[in-house]
Amino acid sequence: MDAENSSYREFEVSDELVERAREMGLFGNVRGRIKKMAHYSTPYTHPRGNRRFGEFVLTVGGGRVVSIEKIGVGISMLAGDNDPVPCPDCDGDGGFCLTCNHTGVVTRGLAAELARIDAAVV
Repeated sequence: MDAENSSYREFEVSDELVERAREMGLFGNVRGRIKKMAHYSTPYTHPRGNRRFGEFVLTVGGGRVVSIEKIGVGISMLAGDNDPVPCPDCDGDGGFCLTCNHTGVVTRGLAAELARIDAAVV
């Protein structure tokens, strides 16, 4: 039995959501990836969604993934935005950090977007 049909089966993902995720750069078994993202995501309190996995914000409810957004969408890519900087969520430690996928670094643009989102939540 493959992973998509076993431990992740409780999440429903619509065809429209799969297409939206493809437009954001997900590839391969997109439906299965979204289910895994929902399964491994962490709680996130923000108007854009209630779960977060890496650079994606998901809205999950009633066993369904309702929406998916990429955190960096909509920010300007100024010079230096792709430079690596310590991850603001784990202070560069990596450890068990889904923001930087355990690397301890993110791009400067993503760090700025995270700071903007965190400031909006307060």
